Amino acid sequence: MLNNLTHDILTQYGPFNLGNLTIVFPTRRAGMQLTELLRTELERRNIRRPILAPQITTLSEFFDSLSTLGREDELRLVAILYAIYCDLTSPITSGPPTPPFETFFPWGRRLITDFSNIDKGYPDVDPIPFLTHTTSAHDLEVFKLDDEVRERLQELIADTVLSQLPEASVRTAYDQIWQLLPELYTRFHEALRERTYEGARMKEVLLHWDTPRVQDCLRGRHFIFAGFNYIVPAERELMLRLQASEQATFYWDYPANFACNPKAFKWVRQNAEKVIASNQYPVEAWQPREVELLASDSVNAEARYVRQWLMEHHHKGDRTAIVLCDETLLQDVIASLPEDDGTGRFARINITKGFPIAHTPIFAEMMAFLSDPRNEKKPDETYASVIDRLIASLTTPITDNPEPITDNPEPLPWTTLLAREAYYRLLLALNRFRLLLDEPSLMPLRSLASLRRLVKRYVQSISLPFHGEPIADIQVLGVLETRTLDFDNLLLLSVEEGVVPQVKEEDSFIPFFLRKVYGMPTTEEATDVYAYNFFRLLRRPKQVTICYCGSESKYNRKSPSRFIMQMMASPDFTLLKRVIIASGEIQTESVLPEGPKPTFRSLFHRDNDGFLCHDDDKRLLLSPSAIDAYLTCPRKFYYRYIRGLDTPPKTAGTFTRAEYGSFVHNLIQLVYEKLNADRKITQQTPLKITAELLNSVTDEQLSDLLDDTYLAMNDEFKRHYGGDTDHYIRSQHEMENPNILAAVRSIMQQDARLAEAGLTIIEQERYVSFRIDIPGEDGVEKLNLGGRIDRVDTCSGITRIVDYKTGTADDKKLIIPASPDNYFTPNTKPGHWLQTLIYTAAWCSHLNSQQSTVNCQLSTVNCQLSTIIAPYIYFPRDPESVCHPVHKEKESSFDFVALSNTFIERLRNQLSTMFSDTVYELVPVGKCDPFCPFFNNCGRKPPEY
Repeated sequence: MLNNLTHDILTQYGPFNLGNLTIVFPTRRAGMQLTELLRTELERRNIRRPILAPQITTLSEFFDSLSTLGREDELRLVAILYAIYCDLTSPITSGPPTPPFETFFPWGRRLITDFSNIDKGYPDVDPIPFLTHTTSAHDLEVFKLDDEVRERLQELIADTVLSQLPEASVRTAYDQIWQLLPELYTRFHEALRERTYEGARMKEVLLHWDTPRVQDCLRGRHFIFAGFNYIVPAERELMLRLQASEQATFYWDYPANFACNPKAFKWVRQNAEKVIASNQYPVEAWQPREVELLASDSVNAEARYVRQWLMEHHHKGDRTAIVLCDETLLQDVIASLPEDDGTGRFARINITKGFPIAHTPIFAEMMAFLSDPRNEKKPDETYASVIDRLIASLTTPITDNPEPITDNPEPLPWTTLLAREAYYRLLLALNRFRLLLDEPSLMPLRSLASLRRLVKRYVQSISLPFHGEPIADIQVLGVLETRTLDFDNLLLLSVEEGVVPQVKEEDSFIPFFLRKVYGMPTTEEATDVYAYNFFRLLRRPKQVTICYCGSESKYNRKSPSRFIMQMMASPDFTLLKRVIIASGEIQTESVLPEGPKPTFRSLFHRDNDGFLCHDDDKRLLLSPSAIDAYLTCPRKFYYRYIRGLDTPPKTAGTFTRAEYGSFVHNLIQLVYEKLNADRKITQQTPLKITAELLNSVTDEQLSDLLDDTYLAMNDEFKRHYGGDTDHYIRSQHEMENPNILAAVRSIMQQDARLAEAGLTIIEQERYVSFRIDIPGEDGVEKLNLGGRIDRVDTCSGITRIVDYKTGTADDKKLIIPASPDNYFTPNTKPGHWLQTLIYTAAWCSHLNSQQSTVNCQLSTVNCQLSTIIAPYIYFPRDPESVCHPVHKEKESSFDFVALSNTFIERLRNQLSTMFSDTVYELVPVGKCDPFCPFFNNCGRKPPEY
């Protein structure tokens, strides 16, 4: 976005008129980026003379520049509000006791936030009538409190003595607070004459808009607002007034079409098209994005993966972002950042996220002092003196033997810098307390425990900023810091439900419905804004990786964010699923020895009929997956099919793509068998499809059949891995279940559209194979090749071999190469067409005879059901057309019989190569999958998670 904005500004206003512009962003970081882009572009244009730079500010700072009021410290604001509260409640003797200041502090914070939001609601909200309505809405005397309501009230009033009183006292105290809201607001505003909170400053600017001071600040300037989404009424009013005076231009960043999450771009679209009705930014269509999705079994593995990801994806000069959705990962991520490798790739790293001071040793030292009864206030002391003693007792982070000053000093370790910054920030906070403690009327304290609780609540919200270059190549930052910024490479960590979007309680004394009606912020708007920041961020990077943790804790199970589940079901994204496995959980063995290895053929012996068999004399049935593995990586084929290595069963958690597909396959099979009078669908008992028949399946019936699918999947898991405990539990997959049901509905809707063409299903989940002869060391060897066909049906005179794919439709994977020489390309993952052609060949063999020899003779097969046999792919996620034919280039469909001779001959050659290989070469580094379960076996540098 900023690149386009830079170009537009220089094109419309020219390089010599920038001094008349004020550019307003949601964050300061965007302004820093724009300054650098402007400088670079001016240098490119070879403009060397001095130029006045535009003013770049945030919307909050813009309001402050127009206001006559200053910012007041939050601690003093709460102290002033508490003094007013005590004054209003002191004449009341029948009510509950007044809570102490340390308990009032978090409540006062909430109340000031409410007052600020009320003022930001100007001109839509008139404070006194609004608060009067709020008081009326909370007339709790007409209600009898149940346990749930009582618990919520006690949480709101916090851990005061009020929460220990009987129900009637809790209700009376709570009602008393609400009765005071209008007068609290009025007297609080009267007490804050020169310094106040943000909402009051914004409202003051709008109320005094026509005064000479405000107009002098605006005169002769043009204002550009860029990158905003949800705006409160006061912000909207400012923008509209500047627009009316023809002093404002707006850049709203949103795509023309986005189906994944309709609410993500709701607010910005309303502003651009209805409210402000102006947009200078080009509205382009959303381009489908490929996203790498990583599932981790631990939070620590996510953080350690950062080093490996940077090594693979970041190049010098790239704009790379590591976005911490969960800020508690910061310390582990910092420890995982790579050292500079001498190329300069990792020399420019900036950490935007603040480090919580509560995680530092100096904070623990402070709490230890305040928890020691020996440090209680002496009779001749004040609590300001206790703060002085506390400051004197803190360990100063200065080395005993400082190094002499040199021209090129060695950089200090980040832990030393962190300790110094924590010490400095803590001293600032404690000195603020000391100033207020000198005014006992503002902050009355009763004990050292009161001081400890108050200091802890205030200080633990402080974060320590990391000093660095804000436009460095690699940025470690949070979701909010990414607003208006775009990156080349993007890694998002901890994209889990409850974290993305953040789930916060309704932390307000104003009822939800009142805030909703008056356009004040609620949790719904917060979720929409988070969705905007999240999906806008995914719009332009070249490479995107999203990590989430699926581990279980003592209290809950982590699950992928609802945004990931929406992406799985949307054509706007193609998700490439990988798994980060913690150290020690990958099955490994030593690197392959040099020299020839055993061939695939050596694992089997021939029976009397010449068929290759296992040791138990069971004939070998080779699946398309084995051919797929060999073409993708011969070494992977060696480990999986020759050495017999397999990955351990996945821990319970979110479904892999394969598991998700298996659930869809099983469910659609059960649905159609149910419609076929509870019979299996075979050529003897086919199912004639009608729209009425499919529409008769209710959502309740589909949900019941999903229960049966879970039973079937658990039975299959137990047969494969053993045990008697269910692996798949429906209640733990509430986010995946709707997607499974939606995929099945999509298949049924597609079939309903084909009903008029005589759609009849004749087989489901049918195992079929065919014989193919390959040259052996001492004659011809016979091999069975095939697998399980998802479905066979007839439609419009065509027998269709149908395969269900739950990924995103990709036409390139459906096109059969024009040249037979390209059917089997080494080190390349085959398209969907290869698997379906093998299944189609197996079905043709099945039609003729279960023991039919397929030896370049498929063209002579007598097709019993129709004249054309063709493979088709169903993509349930495709909103436009679920059904896609496998086809040749520039052709819509084809008859497999006409292609069979050439295909079988090329397939025979490929199998001969696979069976005689003794090298199993590694694929080139660029094509090697670092998340392959056999990655460590190959001798290459393993991933550092």
